[in-house]
Amino acid sequence: MKRNRFIVLIAMVVISFCNFGCSSSLNSLTTATNLLGVLGKNPNLSSFSGLLNKVPAVGKLLGGSSPLTVLAPSNDALASLGQDAITKLTGSKEGLSQLAGLLKNHLVAGKVSASDLASGTLKTLAGNPVTLDAGSLVGSAESADNGVIQVINKVLQ
Repeated sequence: MKRNRFIVLIAMVVISFCNFGCSSSLNSLTTATNLLGVLGKNPNLSSFSGLLNKVPAVGKLLGGSSPLTVLAPSNDALASLGQDAITKLTGSKEGLSQLAGLLKNHLVAGKVSASDLASGTLKTLAGNPVTLDAGSLVGSAESADNGVIQVINKVLQ
């Protein structure tokens, strides 16, 4: 089990690095201090960054001027989905459409604090209420010019 999870994690990291380097549409929006740049510098969020590059229409939101809170699942959280699920989400137009919804479920308008997240009154850009369910915040929030990143240990479905 640990070996399979390790293999999935390695595959996702390799895909993430390729995707981050290959997506010129997001690279042109990335600065050292915006959400895209701060995400790109965090090795624990490389898989999430790679998925954002697969859906540039969503990724571009993180390079814009409107403030956002990113509930970024860690590499381990994304690895728990399994390689088959990741391949399904990234391997077809239908999958990419589902991936866009999944990614928007990790974005909240405005700069949101941890206590605001616990209030139960916020909605994601996908229109769903913010509920971490069995998940939790990991570490401290990371600030960016155009928002804040809260690392979470679960993928929000």
